[in-house]
Amino acid sequence: MKAKIKIQTVFAVAVFVSGILIASCTGPIGPKGDLGPQGPTGANGATGAIGATGAIGATGATGTAGAAGATGATGAQGIQGIQGVAGQNGNANVKTYIYNISTSSWVKSDPKLYATLNASFVTQDINNNGVILVFMSNSSGGWSAFPWIEFTNSNTYFSRYTFAYSVGSITIWKEDSDLTQSLIPSSTMTLKIVSIQGFAGQIYNMPKLLNANNYNDIKEYYNLSE
Repeated sequence: MKAKIKIQTVFAVAVFVSGILIASCTGPIGPKGDLGPQGPTGANGATGAIGATGAIGATGATGTAGAAGATGATGAQGIQGIQGVAGQNGNANVKTYIYNISTSSWVKSDPKLYATLNASFVTQDINNNGVILVFMSNSSGGWSAFPWIEFTNSNTYFSRYTFAYSVGSITIWKEDSDLTQSLIPSSTMTLKIVSIQGFAGQIYNMPKLLNANNYNDIKEYYNLSE
């Protein structure tokens, strides 16, 4: 027991002496050392999950229309087009007239009948240089050109209508096929007279392709309104 105490005492003394020696050997604190190199960058953390897309909001009300913008400047004038082909010379002096011949207007001139129409539009110029065309209203609603032959009694008997004109008048003639006194028409006859004046200083010549016996052709060619 005494030996153990003795050892502990010796150890304590040794520690004390060592402490003194260490304390007596410590010098002043040296200068701060240089900063060591930067350590390696740590690994990136995992990317977080993408959040859910939000719902689309309701469409907003339509805004008020803005004021009209100012009118833009007038563009440059375009290039003039190619001149068209000259049209055919027209004749403004083409006119139509309607006449009704009543049953009482016919005059007997054995074996023919005739009716005289006052026509002031048949001037000396028309008589000399122009032309008069006569059409009679037919049962189909059209116009039949003079001279015109009207058949009756199963095509065994007919009446022939012709005309003549002079300054101021037109004469309509009716002659029946039996060459006896012609019968007066049973109803009023409607006529359409076409007056065509010749060009100044020229005698009128009907165009070769124009059918003077077809009123619709005359109407279309001269652009008549009736």
